[in-house]
Amino acid sequence: MAASPERIARLRAAIAEGSYAPGAEAVAESLVGWLAPPEWFEGRPAVPTRDLGPLDRGEAPVHTAGDVEPRR
Repeated sequence: MAASPERIARLRAAIAEGSYAPGAEAVAESLVGWLAPPEWFEGRPAVPTRDLGPLDRGEAPVHTAGDVEPRR
């Protein structure tokens, strides 16, 4: 959505009076769009999933509950 002067004025007024409450989905879309613009993703191949660690390879875990020292 384009940022027109009228829209910005409405948003500023709503924020000032405390009535501005965007939905969670709108906030998430705005943050993703701000942090990572669509141009970064267009035309790029999907990244394959990566190996997450020894458990994915069927190996023993690096740390277990027995490795943890008590806090007290």
